[in-house]
Amino acid sequence: MEILTTERLVLRRFTPEIIQELFAHQPEKELKRLFGETGSHAYAVWYKRCKVGLRTHNNTFSFFQIRDKETDRILGGGGFHNYREEVARAELGYALEKEADFRKGYMSEALSVIIPYGFNEMKLNRMEAFISPDNLASIKLVQRWHFTHEATLKEHFFDKGIFIDSLVYRLLKSEYSEQHHP
Repeated sequence: MEILTTERLVLRRFTPEIIQELFAHQPEKELKRLFGETGSHAYAVWYKRCKVGLRTHNNTFSFFQIRDKETDRILGGGGFHNYREEVARAELGYALEKEADFRKGYMSEALSVIIPYGFNEMKLNRMEAFISPDNLASIKLVQRWHFTHEATLKEHFFDKGIFIDSLVYRLLKSEYSEQHHP
């Protein structure tokens, strides 16, 4: 099992064991949010995906479960999806489980190991983040990590019955320096 650590966090790469644990202990509503479906079929699909590798015909996923180092409580997840290996590009994604954990620096701390993992282990050249214009905390987070706003995609996502825009942020390997962490 691949593990990354920070001062307060342990990040465990998604494996069949983590999927088994999530399906055994998470409420159905949370499973639906995380995996899009619930039940034994969803469990079987995600278990298999983790066992053989989270990939589709041309995309690979590399995602980590984020836990509090002291309590072992699941705080959220973060990592890369829409990874295009042939062009060394991936989309950065992250989420905290509970609003009570917002604004405590957990996600910035998690990115301190996720971003270098992407550039060094996955050999990415480009990271992208697609963020709702209303998600000011996420915008500030990627800006602290020196992501650059490149574009606004109009009506890019459909959520809760409405189309919403996406702000596109990017960080290139040539722009990234491990010495310039926030």
